[in-house]
Amino acid sequence: MKNRCLSAAAAAFLLCLAACSPVNENVSDTQSGTAVYISPKSEEDGSNSDFVRSTLTDEEITAYDRLVEAVGNYDGTIVFPESFDREKMRKIFALVYTQENRIFWLDSKFYCDEETKTINLFYRYDKEKSDNMRVALEMKAGEIISSVPEGSSDYDKILAFHDAIILGCDFAKDGEYSNTAYGAIVDGFAQCEGYAFALAYLCSAAGIENYVVQGSNSEGASHAWNKVYADGDWYNVDCTWDDPILKYENPDYIRHDYFFVSDAEINNKTHFPDTSLFEPIECTKSDGNYFVRSGLMFSAADDGISRLSEEIRSAVPNGNHEVEIRFTAEEAYKQASAQLFDNNGLKQIIEDLNGNYSLKIQSAHKNVNDSIYVIHISLIY
Repeated sequence: MKNRCLSAAAAAFLLCLAACSPVNENVSDTQSGTAVYISPKSEEDGSNSDFVRSTLTDEEITAYDRLVEAVGNYDGTIVFPESFDREKMRKIFALVYTQENRIFWLDSKFYCDEETKTINLFYRYDKEKSDNMRVALEMKAGEIISSVPEGSSDYDKILAFHDAIILGCDFAKDGEYSNTAYGAIVDGFAQCEGYAFALAYLCSAAGIENYVVQGSNSEGASHAWNKVYADGDWYNVDCTWDDPILKYENPDYIRHDYFFVSDAEINNKTHFPDTSLFEPIECTKSDGNYFVRSGLMFSAADDGISRLSEEIRSAVPNGNHEVEIRFTAEEAYKQASAQLFDNNGLKQIIEDLNGNYSLKIQSAHKNVNDSIYVIHISLIY
């Protein structure tokens, strides 16, 4: 009897949130045919993830590239080298699925036969639909990239991509496109996998090295986020968690809690990266963090509260509704939170600003992050 790869074994590799789709083997032999177009890349473009490729052997890189080509051709099967076992075939499939976000029509399901060294591939959409989606995705991505001023740093480009994804997308557990970059960038609905693929797509198109991280959250649900290389260092970015579901409507809401954070700030606290396929590159620096670069990081409670008052005062005349600050340590964060929310400090700040500057703020909503020490205030006026 042939040694079939079991679906349970493949499903053990989790990619994203509970709603995100894990790489999963299918017990059916059904497969699609016909060819589909994938836009060519020049040699200068390189891989979508040079770092991930650098973790592979020459034989694995060859297999990786052959699988990418097969998916681009909409092939029904791919044959791996005789030396590959089930785990190595699964590894290559998982890496292509998670890192090659341009081939969004590849389904996360697959079916492999270890004896013949083959994997049957499945596709989300047919050729005609995939072609139309690809064109729409390229056009929308081009609009986002071209909106960034010429000469911008990689930090500013990634920040623009991060904000554009969040402003244009709502979190959705279910949906035909929710696990794709197309879902986040064009359709406007995605889950964590779609958010991560979207940022990777834009960064790759802009020539910024990056890769998608698979792992889980503190509750054990699968999750996906990004690592990006900018200004000489690697950083974590999580667009999904920077686009929270609010109790009130504010289409302009964006937070930056997880924009350019180090491993020490999130790993094994809120984010648990999967290291089964490769050892993730370390993100050790905090210099590029959004709050550091924006002058919104504080070690003392009083300093943070003073700056928060200044941010509120300048926000309203400019039509902004959102202000945020962050603290370097839990103690200062708790002191500031107690003063603002338990001792009516925020109410007093708003009353003083309304009286002195005629701001006409009606109310304010707090959105705090206890794990990373962020205080975010939404203003209603």
